Amino acid sequence: MRPGARASGRVAAAYGSLARARPSGFRHAVALVCLVTFGLAAFGRSAAEAGPDLVPVVGIHFEDLAPGSDGGVTIAVANPRLVAADSVAAASDSDCLDVAEPTNTRFEVWRVPAKLTRLEPCSASVTVAATFGAETWLGTVLVALYPLAGASPLGPGSGLELTVASGTDAREDGGDAPGRKFDELTLVNGSDLTVRFMGLSRNPARDELLGSPFLRAEERGARLRQPLPDDRIPRAGIAIPPGGRLTVGIEATANGRLTGSPTAVTLGLLPIVSIGEVSYYLETGLVTSFSWPDGR
Repeated sequence: MRPGARASGRVAAAYGSLARARPSGFRHAVALVCLVTFGLAAFGRSAAEAGPDLVPVVGIHFEDLAPGSDGGVTIAVANPRLVAADSVAAASDSDCLDVAEPTNTRFEVWRVPAKLTRLEPCSASVTVAATFGAETWLGTVLVALYPLAGASPLGPGSGLELTVASGTDAREDGGDAPGRKFDELTLVNGSDLTVRFMGLSRNPARDELLGSPFLRAEERGARLRQPLPDDRIPRAGIAIPPGGRLTVGIEATANGRLTGSPTAVTLGLLPIVSIGEVSYYLETGLVTSFSWPDGR
């Protein structure tokens, strides 16, 4: 699948007029309806006939929001590296998420300010349109935001060490095709208590965007993926005894919908652990990994 879809000059001109006519600030779903209507006209079919697949998925933004958050986030988009864009605009297809004018568009990483319209779980598709002379590039970022409640942060004196890493596993068959990308979370229990790992996120969109979690095991110097029963963290969690270590990995590809490159995947997980009968969340920070055509 191509890393972006292009529309004809007629569509680009129409969308450019639309973008100029819109007021600045946050845009609602109606903007996306207009955008898709104009874009699909260039392909000679209606929005209903074409569906969302004509606009490729070029990014994922999955973020848990800690208690007290105002719902504001920044979505990263990998510059499609065509030429310098004449204009860039964004629109959300859901009324739970407002988006503003993209920034940083002269650089490799574009940024789209966004904010929840209400502090509730939100899944949305944010379509970014960039005009390049007579053509328009379109790309979609799948967004899932979850305001966390009912858990307290685990303090730095807990003895639990946390690291987050991203990378690519070598193909098991030794072939030349690209290996499988991964993001993984490693917990080391340096306390005197058993800690139970309850999940990477409470966000109900995690299965759709992050796929099934797996455990990382090492055997004879090889890093192996060990599937979980039923592809899920057990309801009772996974026990990490004092001195124990646990690594949980995911493939954030939206079940294969993410295109080749360039792409951007942003993860802001608040994993849940329990000590005794009390649940806590861990702060991993916001991590964005990019895939570029030159392999960087």
